[in-house]
Formats: sequence, C-alpha cells, structure tokens
Amino acid sequence: MKEYLIIDLLESVISGEWGNEPNGEQDVFVLRTTNFSNNGKIDFSKEVVKRNIDEKKVDAKKLNYGDIIIEKSGGSIDQPVGRVVFYDLRDDTTAYLCNNFTSVLRPNTKLVNPKFLFYFLFYLYKCKAVLKFQNQTTGIINLKLDNYLRNSTISIPMLGEQEHIVKILDKAQYLIEQRKQAIAKLDELVQAVFLDMFGQFSDTNCKIKDVIISLQAGLSTGGETRQKQGSELGVLTTSAVTSGEFIDTAYKVPSEKDIKLNKLVFPTKNSILVSRMNTRELVGASAIIEKDYNDLFIPDRLWKLTLDQRIVNPYYFLFVIQAKKIRDEVSRLSSGTSGSMLNISQEKYLGIDFYLPAKQLQDQFASMNIQIRNTKNKMKLQLQQLESNFQALLQKAFKGELTVKDGVAV
Repeated sequence: MKEYLIIDLLESVISGEWGNEPNGEQDVFVLRTTNFSNNGKIDFSKEVVKRNIDEKKVDAKKLNYGDIIIEKSGGSIDQPVGRVVFYDLRDDTTAYLCNNFTSVLRPNTKLVNPKFLFYFLFYLYKCKAVLKFQNQTTGIINLKLDNYLRNSTISIPMLGEQEHIVKILDKAQYLIEQRKQAIAKLDELVQAVFLDMFGQFSDTNCKIKDVIISLQAGLSTGGETRQKQGSELGVLTTSAVTSGEFIDTAYKVPSEKDIKLNKLVFPTKNSILVSRMNTRELVGASAIIEKDYNDLFIPDRLWKLTLDQRIVNPYYFLFVIQAKKIRDEVSRLSSGTSGSMLNISQEKYLGIDFYLPAKQLQDQFASMNIQIRNTKNKMKLQLQQLESNFQALLQKAFKGELTVKDGVAV
C-alpha cells in the first residue's frame, strides 16, 4: 500500500455556484445540502432548484460521474459539517452543479477508484475526523477544506483491490437500503389496512377529549446527558417520541434538588406521550408506552394521555393521531413567536376531531397493527446489525485490515 494526502489523489477541487434567479434561458439544476442524505447518496426526491448560471461556468463546473460533493458550510452541533455524497448519474443530457456551500472533489482515476475515495471520506466523517478541521463564525460552521485535504492521509492498495473493496462496501450498503425499503413497505401495509377498514380520514364523530381519562403535563427541569446510576431517575427529552416510537434511552439525569416527587408523571403501559412544544414538523409527535416505567418521568414539553380503553384502543388511537391529517391540524392550531418552536394548548389539542369506529373494529385493526409492528421491530434489529457490519467493514478497509481473496472479504 502507498500513502497519499487526499489532495494528491484529486484531479481538481471545484467550488460551487449559486448564480441568479432562474429566467428560463440559462437555467441549470443546482444541488444543495438539503439534497444530501446521511448515507452518502444524493436525495433527488427533495426539490432540486434551478438557477441562472453563465454557460461557461456550467461547462467548467458541471458534475461528472464519480465526483464527490463535500459540504463545507452548514452543519450543526449534532451533525458536523463535512458530509459527502457520491454523484453516480451517467446521464450527460442534464447538467447538475452544486451550490456555494459545497465543493466538488474530482478524483484522479489513474491513482484512485472514485468510490473508494468517497468511502474513505465517508468513513472520516463517520468517525468525526472532520471535527478538528471546522470552525464557527456567526452561527455557521465551516469546514477548512484546504487544510482538511492537505492534512488527511490515506493508504491505498492497487486499483484492482480498491475495486474489490468497493464492491464489498456497495453490497453491504445495498443490504442496508433493502432492509430500509422493507421496513417502509410495512408502514405502507398498515396504511393500506387502515384505509381498507375505515376509509379516508374525512369523517369525524369524536374529539380527543372524549376518549381520554386524563392529560398530564410533565415537570420542567434540567439534567445531564449521561446514563442513570443505581436508583437515579431520568427525565425524558422530546426526542423520546419524535420518531413515532418510544425511545427509553432519550433522557437526561436531573439533580435531586430539581426533582419534586409529588409532581412527577411516569410513563405507564398503554398511555400515549405527545410533544406539545416542538418545531412545526415535530409538534404533536407521539408514541405509545408498552410497559410501566418507575425510573423515568416526563418533562414539561410532553403530555401523558391516559385513554379510556373501554371505548378506544390505544394502538388505533396512536395511528390516528400520527396520521398526516391530524399532525397538520396540530401544526395549524399551534402558536409561537418563533417559527422554529411552536406550542399547542391543551384546550385546542383536546378539541381535535377524529373518527372513532366500533371498539371491535378498532381491536381488529390494532391486532394486525401489533403483528406488523413486531415484524418491523425484528427488521429494525436486523438493520442495526447490518449497519454495524457496514461500519466494521469501513473501519477494516481504511485501517488496512480488510483484504480480498477470490472476491471475498477476509
């Protein structure tokens, strides 16, 4: 193996362009960081904007198959700047550029397989090697790209072995994508079962307040982000419900002086937690609790809904309040001076209308839903294992521990 600086493996580094508002004459598609996915692929399902850019610049800067696009401005505390995506389109009839928050790294194909170099940069990002090359000014995190490229080294095998390693990593990533698609299909199946049984959400005959015994707000308190020790209590964060499934590891550990035991609200089996305050997309996020917890309590930004299970099945109710129609209604009814943080009042939330069929039909739907959820949970565990295997392969590949014999990783 031979060691190189990343910069020495590049044919060129091309800055992004933003141009002017489109006018229909010299318009071209421009990829932004909103088109970056966290798996290294370009997400064309999100709008790709058109901009008016000089023809000479388009000719000089249009993307070619094998280019690596790197994010050099943006990021956040939870998501460092420096993400990379691989441009894998071979269609020369449509030109794409990248915007001025990104740059194009064009590999020298005589020295390195472009996908091999992409996977290395993807690996560096995943292991947070980019952190020492970023700085922050006026709230924007920037990647010191030139320093990053001139101070990061990679040991690369011969081109033939690079190609074999790329095939192995591609296969591992393909299996991950297949599993994600299978999980998404299960979500579609639940939707189809609901529509078959109950139709669209157009009919309403009930309000949320009609099916609950109580709505309890949590306690406002701070805490440390660490694991609980011994008999310590944890206060849940709003991220415990934002995915739509309850995550019991999303908590902080408050100090004893901040805990008022007579005011604590604990999650209990078949209760529903709802985020009353969050961003526009996440206000109203909810999750069902599937067992009792006596070591976790809810914060003031979450509500605990205790349902009257004589008339409503918790799993039916959860599906309804997670549906787009109800979530849009929650967003519409929410208020707040900041567009990034909205709040819905108890009165408005409890007054939301929905359709409540006969209990027997609810139970039938819930039974099928639970079966599908159980299958989905098994698939999620498989997905976690596939992702863990992929990370292990990445680490082996770029620590020189992954070798290929007869096309098989050893």
